[in-house]
Amino acid sequence: MSTKGFSSGTNATKPFRFQVAWLLHKGFDEAGTNPECKPHLVAWATIAKPLLKGGLGIRPMHELNSGSMAKLEWRLLREPLSIWARVLYSKYDKGRQGTDIFLACRNPSNSWRGITESSPILQNGIQHSIGDVVELTTRPLPSPVHHRVVSDYWEPDSGWQWVELRDLLPANTLQRIASFQVYPDAGIEDTILWGKMNSGEFSIQPAIDILRDEELGEDQDKWSAIWKVKAPQKMKFLLWVVMHGALMTNENKVRRGFASNPNSLICSELVEDATHIFRTCKEAKEVWHYFERTNPGV
Repeated sequence: MSTKGFSSGTNATKPFRFQVAWLLHKGFDEAGTNPECKPHLVAWATIAKPLLKGGLGIRPMHELNSGSMAKLEWRLLREPLSIWARVLYSKYDKGRQGTDIFLACRNPSNSWRGITESSPILQNGIQHSIGDVVELTTRPLPSPVHHRVVSDYWEPDSGWQWVELRDLLPANTLQRIASFQVYPDAGIEDTILWGKMNSGEFSIQPAIDILRDEELGEDQDKWSAIWKVKAPQKMKFLLWVVMHGALMTNENKVRRGFASNPNSLICSELVEDATHIFRTCKEAKEVWHYFERTNPGV
């Protein structure tokens, strides 16, 4: 089985989902010109979504690569004294600091090109933790204040020294720090945090979510319930297909142009959709009645 184009994990459920995703699109003819190709049930973009967003958690390689490049950016900021980081800084920083170094340049290496192309991911997920050092000003600091630290702009009785800060920080930053209180613990330096994780450490999956511009929606409980069912994986997958409305019923066959009659072959006067197959069909009702008789109290 070819693994080109997507990535899978190693736990017990991911290999099954990997196989399902492959079978869903095996022989898929996007142009619809090959009569031997079978119809796909669910779009590949849906399959590539995380489990809690209705997908199978199969990550396309280009997204995984972008997330990995963003992780390299993160490490550059967190490990500036490592040998590999110093090599890149010496060639590309051009006197810039922080995330400002991640700018495209002429004739970059493939590594630097990948890093700069993934920079928006890091920009959208990074947060700053302010310590004693003022590093987030957007204008050059006057020389008399170079030695000053954050606690120098805070008075225990009156709070921030707004008169001095107005000359150093833009209005939107002043509004943001108004809700913060300073505890003057000496020696605490500024640092960066990954805002998408409680630990503050970088993680690739949230980076991919930023790339896709996706957040967990209200339907996450619905998708979570499917994968928590105590049943074989193939039964969970059947529920997943039904929830997507992708079961190849007669109704779906007519909609896709594979049939002309949407009605059930058993209940000829009723449209065959998923609800009919599993609940309202007379044959389905007999199955449910049998289940109730043989499993009382369930």
